Parts: sequence; C-alpha cells; structure tokens
Amino acid sequence: MQSLQTRFAEQGFTVIAVSVDQEEDELQDFLEQYPVDFPILWDRSHQIVAQYGIAGMPTSLLIDRNGTIQRTHQGFRKSDQIQITRWIEQVLQQ
Repeated sequence: MQSLQTRFAEQGFTVIAVSVDQEEDELQDFLEQYPVDFPILWDRSHQIVAQYGIAGMPTSLLIDRNGTIQRTHQGFRKSDQIQITRWIEQVLQQ
C-alpha cells in the first residue's frame, strides 16, 4: 500500500488504512515493522468494518473523488498489485 501511496499521491490518491487490532500495542508493533506515511484509523470496535460489510482482512476499497466505492478487493497477494494499480489508474482518469 505504501508503494501505491507514493506512486499516485501527486494525482490526488490517498491510502487510508483501518486497523482492527484490539490493543494499541499490536498496531504500534505492526507500524514499527511496516512504517507508512498515510493515515491509519483504529477501529477496534469494528464499526467501520460493519458499516462497509467487510467480511475478511485485508480488504481494499477503491473510493473515487465523489465518495463512491468503485472496487472492492479482499485479500492481498503480491500479484494483486498489478490489477489494483490498473483500477487506481482508471479511477484517477475519471
């Protein structure tokens, strides 16, 4: 996600991560291992997860400038980044 943030930031793209860790220490440990420069929302009560009907983690939502969800992608493998990059490029062209 950090590489996508870096690549598309100048075009108005922003990654916003949501952590569902129960303890703040778990979130901090993760961020020490994987530092990022985009916002992270801490949703330990799972309200955001419920609001968007997210069934598994990780799940990515690609939301356009108007706030409309354009794509939803569950899971992540390195090979997924190619398709996700294409989706971002398409949405940024709108």
